[in-house]
Amino acid sequence: MKHWGLGDGKHDIGTFGSWDELEKQLRDLEASSTIAKVFTLGPVDKEHSVEFGLSPEACFLEFHPSVGASTNYIAHESCQQSNNTCWFDYAGTPTEIPLAMCISHQTLSKALREYVETGTQPSCVDWLES
Repeated sequence: MKHWGLGDGKHDIGTFGSWDELEKQLRDLEASSTIAKVFTLGPVDKEHSVEFGLSPEACFLEFHPSVGASTNYIAHESCQQSNNTCWFDYAGTPTEIPLAMCISHQTLSKALREYVETGTQPSCVDWLES
């Protein structure tokens, strides 16, 4: 079984061996967070990773196919049409993400589950090169 590490850019939050363990941690983070934060999730061997942002308004998801890859991918939902932005705390640095590049909490959960279960780029969202 692959083990997954979760961190927020400053701290390792934990290592998980199953989706259920990670899902509980995500629910706790979502319930306790008053500010939008960015987290990194990937296999402990760090062969690839995703970064995702949690906020009350929206979420975002980026896929990094390999360590140091020059091409990464950001998920989007085609129904999202907005010029507004959402700010996320990325390891202490405010990071602005256009709402058009954000996804819902439900979509994020579905994509993270697929990522953990398959170890590959989730197919349940649309992707743009970033």
